[in-house]
Amino acid sequence: MVHRKKGLKPEMEAGEYIQMAEVQDLHWWFEAKRRTVDAMLVRHGVGDGVDLSTSRVLEVGVGTGAMIEVMTRYGHMFGADTYLPALRHLFHNLQTEHRPTAGNIVPLGANLQNLPFTDASFSLVGCFDVLYHQRVGDVNEALAELHRVCEPGGCLAITDSAFPFLRSSHDVAMHAARRFHLLDLTEPLKGTGFTIEHASYFHTFLFPAAAIVRLTKRLLQRSPTLPGADEAGTVNGGVNAGEDASAHSDLVSVAPWLNAVLLSIYRLETLLSVRFRLPF
Repeated sequence: MVHRKKGLKPEMEAGEYIQMAEVQDLHWWFEAKRRTVDAMLVRHGVGDGVDLSTSRVLEVGVGTGAMIEVMTRYGHMFGADTYLPALRHLFHNLQTEHRPTAGNIVPLGANLQNLPFTDASFSLVGCFDVLYHQRVGDVNEALAELHRVCEPGGCLAITDSAFPFLRSSHDVAMHAARRFHLLDLTEPLKGTGFTIEHASYFHTFLFPAAAIVRLTKRLLQRSPTLPGADEAGTVNGGVNAGEDASAHSDLVSVAPWLNAVLLSIYRLETLLSVRFRLPF
């Protein structure tokens, strides 16, 4: 989605960060998200007429840096995360791989609900698969903070997990507190002062297969419990990974041929999802 402005556990299981850092550059799931977000930003003119040498962008929950190749196209990037080991992965990768973007990124430890920036600091803010997390105690407060640091006329780009019935051991490993329907995000965004430019589901073409896999896993193992949340998105409980499901994600390496096939599917889906509201 693109919007225009008017004592906890680790972010997820530590081993998942290592796995993510190893596969994120080539894995179809990450590449599909990068293509979709970048196509959305281009379509809505983000960065048009902006001096990229002085423009500042922020990604909250930057993790191991899966989205930095997109975000750094739009200005000098600040990558914020509360989980310092993830930032160490990011910093190490930038230094050892000698990426061209390395000099254009400032990693820093920061909490989404209390960002260490003045009002209207960024022309573009990215929040990719963050709001679902247990550490986000109140979604409305988090969105209000994102609105505060986004400059007038600036944009916020969000992706997140959809449909509570798809919860599985993946959510346990990710320390998920919630999954969203589209209205669960668009209405609070409007309430905090954003104007919705475009909102859609994506991963639509692969949804039937994903749903079958997730529902089968829930039949074969005890269904993981996500904490309850009130209408403001405030967490009222916690995930008990030890009782409900083993904590492992769906993130695995895939054969190169399968990776290529899946990416070819997203070439078409990206064209559709940035123009139309896909149904699921």
